[in-house]
Amino acid sequence: MDRLIGIPWGSGNPPEEADCLSLAIYAQKILWGRKVELGDIDTCWYNKDLRQFSHRIIEIIPRFCNEVDKFQVGDMATVETIGYCHVLTLVDEGLVLHTGLNSASRISRYRPLKGIRFWRLRG
Repeated sequence: MDRLIGIPWGSGNPPEEADCLSLAIYAQKILWGRKVELGDIDTCWYNKDLRQFSHRIIEIIPRFCNEVDKFQVGDMATVETIGYCHVLTLVDEGLVLHTGLNSASRISRYRPLKGIRFWRLRG
């Protein structure tokens, strides 16, 4: 899990830099050996309005995940915070991996948030 902590915020690809969606996808690979095939899905927000683009996450995640009722280790979650759509990954009981604008990836205690939705990778 140490390889997932401290990745700088950015529009590139982990491990060099990551946004919350690319970090969540990278965590699937590193922690559980799951490869997420995005095909032609555009996840790059470089030179785009980040706030507006972040709301596409709700369109992107259902292409490779199913929405579930209960948050389990390995699942992703989406929540809207300060006008942005944000992605978290439950990496252990009560602990989520995430990153935010102009920060580095980190592990935080999970706390239920209003409007949070849970997603489980298919397959």
